[in-house]
Amino acid sequence: MSIVSKRLSPCLLLAVLAIAGCPTKPTGVTKPSTESAKPSAGPTGVKTTGSPTATPTVAAAAFLGVVLGLDGKPAVHIPVSATLMGDQGSGIISRTKLMGDQGSGIISRTKYVLGFGLQADTGLSTQTDDQGRFSFPGTAGKPFVVEARMGDDVKALGELDPAKQYLLELAHTGTISGKVKAAGVANLLGTHVFIPGTSYDANTSEDGSYTMSNVPVGSFRLVASKLGLGSAEVKPVDVTSSKATTAPDLVLSKANPDVTAVEPTAAGPGATVRLTGTNFGASSGANPTVTIGGAQASNVKQIDDHTLTFTVPPTAGSGDVVVTVETVPGKPGHLDVLQTLALVDPAPELQTGVDRAYVVTGTETGKKPIAAPVVTWRVEGGTAITVDATGKVHAAAVGKATLVAESGTIKATQAVTVGASVPEVSTLLATLGRGAGVVFDGKGKLYLSDAARNQVLAIDVDAATPVTTVVAGDGTAGFVDGPGASARFNGPGALALGPDGTLYVADAANFRVRMIAPDRTVTTLAGSGQGQNKDGDGVAAGFQSLSALALDTSQHLYLGGWDGFVHQIDLGGAHAVKTVSKPNTNGLKQEASVWGLAFLADGRLLISDKANFCVRAATTLDGTPQIVDFASKCQTLDGSATVDGTRMTGHFNAPGALAVGPDGTVYMAQTEFDQIVRAIGPADQVTTVAGLVSPIDPSNSTIPASFHPTSKDGPRGLASFAALGSLAVDARKAGSVVLYVTDGSRLRKIVIPKP
Repeated sequence: MSIVSKRLSPCLLLAVLAIAGCPTKPTGVTKPSTESAKPSAGPTGVKTTGSPTATPTVAAAAFLGVVLGLDGKPAVHIPVSATLMGDQGSGIISRTKLMGDQGSGIISRTKYVLGFGLQADTGLSTQTDDQGRFSFPGTAGKPFVVEARMGDDVKALGELDPAKQYLLELAHTGTISGKVKAAGVANLLGTHVFIPGTSYDANTSEDGSYTMSNVPVGSFRLVASKLGLGSAEVKPVDVTSSKATTAPDLVLSKANPDVTAVEPTAAGPGATVRLTGTNFGASSGANPTVTIGGAQASNVKQIDDHTLTFTVPPTAGSGDVVVTVETVPGKPGHLDVLQTLALVDPAPELQTGVDRAYVVTGTETGKKPIAAPVVTWRVEGGTAITVDATGKVHAAAVGKATLVAESGTIKATQAVTVGASVPEVSTLLATLGRGAGVVFDGKGKLYLSDAARNQVLAIDVDAATPVTTVVAGDGTAGFVDGPGASARFNGPGALALGPDGTLYVADAANFRVRMIAPDRTVTTLAGSGQGQNKDGDGVAAGFQSLSALALDTSQHLYLGGWDGFVHQIDLGGAHAVKTVSKPNTNGLKQEASVWGLAFLADGRLLISDKANFCVRAATTLDGTPQIVDFASKCQTLDGSATVDGTRMTGHFNAPGALAVGPDGTVYMAQTEFDQIVRAIGPADQVTTVAGLVSPIDPSNSTIPASFHPTSKDGPRGLASFAALGSLAVDARKAGSVVLYVTDGSRLRKIVIPKP
């Protein structure tokens, strides 16, 4: 049905009320003339107005409309009924029943009428008052079809919105006649022809003829439907007063109910699935059936011709989803029926205030893995955590709760414990002379060089109160090999740890690389102590500067210096030392300065070049190295810019020590200008993970002399560092990555939750 509503002007409405004998001239309103007051008849039989200029006797909130008689005057005591319009979106009207006096607008559906709607009860019936007015209290905001009847052959019908006010004009009814046809079918007796959303219908004779009598004036769509033959539709059909209208032929055809989308694509038994497609039977009043892999679905609900929902039955297996309408099946979709769900990489221990995104996987009935099925998330057994629709968990309070991911009757659970919050950046030790190098053994022990006290220390980071023990060095500056307690270093810096537990120490002021065996015996690996770069074997070789160490997987130790040289030391045989890169060669500029070395899993050596504000990557280290830019474009800048972004658009103002996490994330201590920790993620994103970026004076693009960074614990975005040195990665816990960094006289801990 298509009824076009027309608004009635406030003046015309006042004029109509004047005919009824109501006061009509509020202050400042001019009474319209008789000609302007008389409404003109239209094909729909209804006129509407927005909020009118109120009269003293009419309450606007309760006023819905006026019915005019054949003489154009308000018709009193005329029966008026209303039918709520449904949500099918196809023009079909769903007839419903309002729930008593609950006042909530809840709708209880009753019996089906004519296969396409539900019959309204007397709760949506009324009659006009002494001024021809009518209303339906408690129905604000709901669209209706309203019909006024003076008799079987005098009626008015219209689509109304209670937010507006209307005139319904009674008129003599008309008739609609026509024929239904179907290719190759001679007997069409009993084909149903109807105006959707109304009670107006007819059944055809054997030759397909029909006549629909006493139809109100208006413009309508007609639908014909017969089981097994399909449906047909024509529009518009105009009905005029006291006249017969011949409608175009309704030619039945079977339209395939094709499925174009299944949402979600995987669901468990008992879950609701939404289908999108074509010709789902709402317009023709047909009831579709749905099967999944041959199993009959339950709770099939039509939303409109293009949308329906159903419940996955417990007997269903993964397979085709087929919609059948009037015995006609359509093009199928596919549904994976879930058999199991599992939470991936759960983090059972959280701290208050931390968010964690959980991921769920599953398998379907054919054992195929389902990477990310759509599930419903909820929490059982406590308020320690909350979860949103995407699976993001928020640790709300100290305690325990169970996280549940489910699809229908299939679910996965995870017990979660929330502990008290601790600062993301905290101080483990504040009593160092000057922390220099740091390396983690992956089991809970951290090794640390104290350059001011000339010692190498060990720290149990899992202890409630970390305690240091001396691994080697008697605390006196010097050069002495031997048992750890009597050995001497001079400004020990960068550290590296071999797979057998051997510690390698860049003994910077002695211009040597030292070794500490697992039994803590100290020996010299390479370096003559002369302070000049020279290739050779072991102690015959020479180094001018020692600022970074890194071990590869082939028994080679690499040493970088602030002078831009990179040396390779063979850990076997005579400990041969050779220079693999130096300034002005292999792509390194003259002013290159190496302050960090680390290996990626693919064997590339990363070189932190402080002088050129970038990180480079070197390959083919046993031949002529190929050195290329890895992060930030290597160039000489003023050092003032810190920029997050992609790997090649981000910028570092003073890149220092490097460490690589097990997932390939590269962590870097940025020093001198900004005391911050940066990350280069596997997805090539450069981010600042901890520390405050120093302010820049816009007048000269330099850091103000008044800015003095301090060591301050707290959230990563608010914590600060004073003198970052080296860093090491601890990735043992599933829910976070921990970095240990030296910061002047302090050892700091940075907790980075995994996304």
